[in-house]
Amino acid sequence: SAFKRGIKAGNLVAEHIEFGISETDPAFYMRARGDSNEVVMEKKKEDLGALTADSVSSTYSLDYLTEIREAIPTDAHIGIKLGNEHPAEISFDLVDGKATVTYFLAPRLEPD
Repeated sequence: SAFKRGIKAGNLVAEHIEFGISETDPAFYMRARGDSNEVVMEKKKEDLGALTADSVSSTYSLDYLTEIREAIPTDAHIGIKLGNEHPAEISFDLVDGKATVTYFLAPRLEPD
C-alpha cells in the first residue's frame, strides 16, 4: 500500500515523519525530512476512500510507525484519523473484516 511504501521511504531519510491534510488542494500527505533529503508521498482526495478535515499536521516517530507497518496486511485498507498535535488513530481490518486492529500513536510535540 502507499502508506507502507511511505513509511519505508521515510525511514531512508529521517527519524520522524509528518502526516497531514492540505486544505487548499485536498490531499493526505506524508513528509519525512532529513539533513540532505526529503521524501513526500501524497494521495489526492479522489484517490482516497474518504477525506474529511480542515488543514492538519502532526509529526510521528518512524520507529513506532515501522512496527505498525509490519503488522498491516499487504491488501488491507487503512483508516487514519489525524489532528493538530493529536494522536494518530491507524486502523485496519483482519480476517475478512471480522476483526479490526487500531493503533494510537502520540505525536512528537514541537516546542513553542
